[in-house]
Amino acid sequence: MAGAAGADCASPGSIFGVLYSEPLPSGWRAEVYEATGTPGACTLKGVDSTAVLGATGLRIETRWKQVEPPAGAPCDVDEARARRATMTCAEYEVLTATRR
Repeated sequence: MAGAAGADCASPGSIFGVLYSEPLPSGWRAEVYEATGTPGACTLKGVDSTAVLGATGLRIETRWKQVEPPAGAPCDVDEARARRATMTCAEYEVLTATRR
Protein backbone atom coordinates (compact mmCIF):
# COMPACT_ATOMS: atom_id res chain seq x y z
CA MET A 1 0.00 0.00 0.00
CA ALA A 2 1.56 3.32 -1.03
CA GLY A 3 0.92 6.61 0.72
CA ALA A 4 0.43 10.03 -0.82
CA ALA A 5 4.18 10.57 -1.05
CA GLY A 6 4.66 7.10 -2.60
CA ALA A 7 6.02 5.52 0.58
CA ASP A 8 5.49 1.79 0.91
CA CYS A 9 3.36 1.34 4.03
CA ALA A 10 3.16 -2.45 3.73
CA SER A 11 6.68 -3.04 5.09
CA PRO A 12 7.91 -2.00 8.53
CA GLY A 13 11.10 -0.41 7.19
CA SER A 14 14.61 -1.12 8.39
CA ILE A 15 15.41 -3.28 11.37
CA PHE A 16 16.19 -0.19 13.45
CA GLY A 17 12.67 1.26 13.04
CA VAL A 18 10.99 -0.43 16.01
CA LEU A 19 7.34 -0.08 16.90
CA TYR A 20 6.49 -0.52 20.58
CA SER A 21 3.22 -2.41 20.25
CA GLU A 22 3.20 -4.94 23.12
CA PRO A 23 2.09 -3.49 26.46
CA LEU A 24 4.13 -4.25 29.60
CA PRO A 25 3.55 -3.16 33.18
CA SER A 26 4.60 0.52 33.07
CA GLY A 27 5.85 0.35 29.48
CA TRP A 28 6.00 -1.19 26.02
CA ARG A 29 7.94 -3.87 24.15
CA ALA A 30 8.97 -4.15 20.51
CA GLU A 31 10.27 -7.04 18.41
CA VAL A 32 11.44 -6.73 14.82
CA TYR A 33 12.92 -9.49 12.65
CA GLU A 34 14.76 -9.37 9.34
CA ALA A 35 16.34 -11.84 6.94
CA THR A 36 18.90 -10.82 4.32
CA GLY A 37 20.57 -12.89 1.64
CA THR A 38 19.63 -16.26 0.24
CA PRO A 39 19.59 -19.79 1.67
CA GLY A 40 23.24 -20.74 2.13
CA ALA A 41 24.33 -17.08 2.41
CA CYS A 42 21.81 -15.72 4.89
CA THR A 43 21.87 -13.51 7.96
CA LEU A 44 18.91 -13.49 10.33
CA LYS A 45 18.54 -10.46 12.60
CA GLY A 46 16.30 -9.47 15.46
CA VAL A 47 15.74 -6.42 17.63
CA ASP A 48 14.18 -6.72 21.08
CA SER A 49 13.49 -3.47 22.88
CA THR A 50 11.63 -2.41 26.01
CA ALA A 51 10.64 1.09 27.12
CA VAL A 52 9.64 1.24 30.78
CA LEU A 53 8.59 4.31 32.75
CA GLY A 54 9.56 4.13 36.42
CA ALA A 55 9.30 6.49 39.36
CA THR A 56 12.53 8.28 38.42
CA GLY A 57 12.30 8.23 34.62
CA LEU A 58 12.30 6.27 31.39
CA ARG A 59 14.60 3.30 30.62
CA ILE A 60 14.92 1.89 27.11
CA GLU A 61 16.88 -1.35 26.66
CA THR A 62 17.56 -2.58 23.14
CA ARG A 63 19.32 -5.75 22.00
CA TRP A 64 20.36 -6.29 18.39
CA LYS A 65 20.90 -10.00 17.68
CA GLN A 66 21.90 -12.05 14.66
CA VAL A 67 22.73 -15.55 13.48
CA GLU A 68 23.77 -17.25 10.25
CA PRO A 69 21.54 -20.32 9.89
CA PRO A 70 22.90 -23.62 8.55
CA ALA A 71 22.94 -24.17 4.79
CA GLY A 72 19.55 -25.18 3.46
CA ALA A 73 17.60 -23.39 6.18
CA PRO A 74 15.02 -20.88 4.98
CA CYS A 75 16.12 -17.26 4.76
CA ASP A 76 12.97 -15.45 5.84
CA VAL A 77 11.44 -13.52 8.73
CA ASP A 78 9.64 -16.60 10.09
CA GLU A 79 12.99 -18.39 10.36
CA ALA A 80 14.50 -15.37 12.12
CA ARG A 81 11.65 -15.38 14.65
CA ALA A 82 12.02 -19.14 15.20
CA ARG A 83 15.78 -18.83 15.82
CA ARG A 84 15.63 -15.82 18.16
CA ALA A 85 16.80 -17.89 21.16
CA THR A 86 19.96 -18.98 19.28
CA MET A 87 20.91 -15.52 18.03
CA THR A 88 24.02 -13.95 19.48
CA CYS A 89 23.94 -10.43 20.80
CA ALA A 90 25.61 -8.04 18.36
CA GLU A 91 24.87 -4.88 20.32
CA TYR A 92 23.23 -3.85 23.59
CA GLU A 93 22.12 -0.31 24.33
CA VAL A 94 20.52 1.34 27.37
CA LEU A 95 19.03 4.83 27.21
CA THR A 96 17.73 6.58 30.31
CA ALA A 97 15.87 9.81 30.85
CA THR A 98 15.37 11.32 34.29
CA ARG A 99 12.07 12.77 35.37
CA ARG A 100 12.14 16.32 36.80
